[in-house]
Amino acid sequence: MLPSKIRYASRRDYNSILKIALEVFSKRHVRYIRRMLPRTCILVCEVEGEVAGFLQYFSRRYNGLRISVVYYIAVAPKYRGMGIGSMLLETFEDDIWSDVDIIMASTWAENKSSMTFFEKHGYTIYPLRKLVSTLGYRETLSLVKTIEAFDDNVIMMKPTVRIAEDVSWLISKLE
Repeated sequence: MLPSKIRYASRRDYNSILKIALEVFSKRHVRYIRRMLPRTCILVCEVEGEVAGFLQYFSRRYNGLRISVVYYIAVAPKYRGMGIGSMLLETFEDDIWSDVDIIMASTWAENKSSMTFFEKHGYTIYPLRKLVSTLGYRETLSLVKTIEAFDDNVIMMKPTVRIAEDVSWLISKLE
């Protein structure tokens, strides 16, 4: 592992973030990332002065819960397999853990690597159809809008230990 540093991004990092996004995601997703730049927080991992990866997130309220959403996480192809994605996610969780009730992310069911990554970090995977059958269509739609998961069909959740009992109503419906 090369020496690395995790820090919050500044505007000077936006071009590097978008360059990584173009290497990893489709142009449509890069547009989403660009559109949300001023409205999200972004952590970057720097390796030898170069941005090697980023985690873009935002926080919102949903049914009285304080949630944080991993909007995008990406590592430049030449830095993959070095634990940078895990470092970014763990730093993010450490930073927001006491301020939120639940952390969420979303993806497509076909994105097995994303689901495996989040499961490895303690997230539970919920296909959208399961959310609809347990929470109902309106509630699920409200959740999808809140976390901006419009193109996704899987939601991954991780309640913070501090409030696990407070969100048990949501989790119990899903189990």
